[in-house]
Amino acid sequence: MPSWWTIATRPRTRTANHDPEEREYPDAADQIREVLIHTNYLSQKDVDICVGFDLETLVQNPGIANIRELHSALVANYTAHDAEVGA
Repeated sequence: MPSWWTIATRPRTRTANHDPEEREYPDAADQIREVLIHTNYLSQKDVDICVGFDLETLVQNPGIANIRELHSALVANYTAHDAEVGA
């Protein structure tokens, strides 16, 4: 399975870009929900894999700050629900 970042940045359109100036949704949470999750039909298991992705493997990427912003939005919006469901 490709990494979440590979999925999120597929070159098929510029809407999957990490740069807030170029992506379809300037808000990170909207970008994650609409482009990463809905467009790619990610299951909760897929999302869990994305949440666990080690961003340090991308530290040399010039867009790492934007990548971290998107990853933080993913973590903030898609891990709290799991904790509630498991309770």
